[in-house]
Amino acid sequence: MACLVYLAFGMPVAMLGVAWPTLRDELGRADGDLGVLVLAYGLGRLVTSASSGPLLARLPYGTACALTLVGLAAGEAWVATEPQWVALIVAFGLIGVLSGMLDSLGARFLAVSGSVSRAGLAAGSYGVGATVGPVIIAVTDSVVAGFLSGAVVALVAAVAVRAPALTWPAALRLVRAAPGDAGGGSAEVISLARLLTAPAVLVSLGLFAAFVSIEVTTGGWLATVLEDARGVDDRLAGLSVGAFWGGITIGRLLLGRFDLPDRALLLGVGVLVISFTGLAVVPAPFVLPLALAAGVALAPQFPTLLAHTGNRVGEEAAGRVSGWQLIAANVAATSLAALTGVIVAATGPAAPLAVLVAVSVAGGVLLVLAPRVRATIASGT
Repeated sequence: MACLVYLAFGMPVAMLGVAWPTLRDELGRADGDLGVLVLAYGLGRLVTSASSGPLLARLPYGTACALTLVGLAAGEAWVATEPQWVALIVAFGLIGVLSGMLDSLGARFLAVSGSVSRAGLAAGSYGVGATVGPVIIAVTDSVVAGFLSGAVVALVAAVAVRAPALTWPAALRLVRAAPGDAGGGSAEVISLARLLTAPAVLVSLGLFAAFVSIEVTTGGWLATVLEDARGVDDRLAGLSVGAFWGGITIGRLLLGRFDLPDRALLLGVGVLVISFTGLAVVPAPFVLPLALAAGVALAPQFPTLLAHTGNRVGEEAAGRVSGWQLIAANVAATSLAALTGVIVAATGPAAPLAVLVAVSVAGGVLLVLAPRVRATIASGT
C-alpha cells in the first residue's frame, strides 16, 4: 500500500518539468520563472517534511494518509483547471505541503517496518509515478490530461489506504505527542550541537542534499533544456524526462534493493557526469538513452545512502540524523532548482546541465570523504 501512496505523490512534480514549456507559452512567462513554481513546491514540502508525529498524534495512520491524498488530488485538479500564474504558484505550494506530509508519513512507515527491500520498492514506486506522469503529458500533448490523471491516481490511493481489511504496524498506532521529549534539558541541546558539528553528520547531510538536488533539478529542467537549448521537439523532450524517471524507477526496483558498496555509487557519479555532459552535445536521437542512463545511475544513491546512515554517523545517532537528511534534501533541492532559474535567466537555457555536472562532482567528493570521517556519535554525550 505504501507503494501506491509513493506512486501518487511522485507524479505532480515530475509533470511540472514537462508541462512548463506549454504553461510558459500560454502565460507569457520567461524560462526562469519555472524556478518560482519549484520554489513554491519545495518550500511547501519543507514545511511538512517532519509532520508525521503531529499528524499521527491526532489521526490514525490510514486516515491521515487518505485525507492528505484527497488534498493532493484537489491540488492537481486545480493545476489542470486554473492555469493562471498566481493560481499555479499557490497550487504548487499546496501540492508541496501535501507531498511533504505524505513523504513524512511514508518515511515513518518504512522506518517502523525496518525492511530495506520495502524501502527500495517504495522508492521505485515513486519513480513509477514520476515516469508515468510526464509520459501521459508527452503522449497526449495535454497538461490537463496529465494532472487530472494524477488527481485520479491520488484518489484511488486514498480509497485504498482506508480499505477495512488493511492493517498497519502496531508501532504506528502508538505514535503520540511525547511529553517526555520536550523536557530534554541542556543535555539534549548539547547533544544536538555536537551532532550538527560532527564531520560525519555534515557529510551525510551533504550527500542527501547533493543527490536529491540532482534528481529534482533534472526532472524540473531537462525538458526546458532539450527544447530551448538543443532544439529537440516537445514530444521527444517529454519522453526523455519520462526516460530519466523511468531509469530511476528501474534502478530503484532492482539496484535499490541491494546493499551496494561505495565504489558502485562512485561509478554512478561518473555515469551522471558523462550523461549530463553528453546531453549538451549529442544529436537528438541520443538524448533519450542518455536521460535513461542518468536515471539508472542516480537511482541507487538515495536508498543505499539511507540504509547506510548508521554506518556513517553511528547507530546511536542514526534515528535523528535520518530525519535531518530528509530536511537537508528538501532545502537543497528547493534552493538549487530555484537558483537554476536565476542562472537560466542570466545565462541561457543550457545552464542547468552545467549546474548538474557541478553538483554531481560535489556528490562524488562527499562519497569519497564519507568513509574517512565515519564515526560513532553517542547522542547523549
